[in-house]
Amino acid sequence: MARVGHMHGRLARPYGDLSADAPVPSKDWKAGGPTKLLFDYSKPALAGGLSSRVIMGESGPMHLVEDALSLDAKLVPLWRMMARYADRQVGEEWSENPFSRW
Repeated sequence: MARVGHMHGRLARPYGDLSADAPVPSKDWKAGGPTKLLFDYSKPALAGGLSSRVIMGESGPMHLVEDALSLDAKLVPLWRMMARYADRQVGEEWSENPFSRW
């Protein structure tokens, strides 16, 4: 997990669904549902940062997810938070200017 360069995220439950939906992600997060489980599970991979800077979500309908694009759109705040978390793990500082390091 420490050498992950990119990752795909799918909401799932331990010992349950291989693909789950989160109709209201903020409520799901507060309840410790699949959104929170995905973040907690991914922390070891994010600890080394992500070399390709890509986090992707659902790619198509599967099991309880009928509209993968809508679910992925709802989860954009989670994907962004995961990217920020990965950046902080390797000491990246936020900059308004994307070219400030070059």
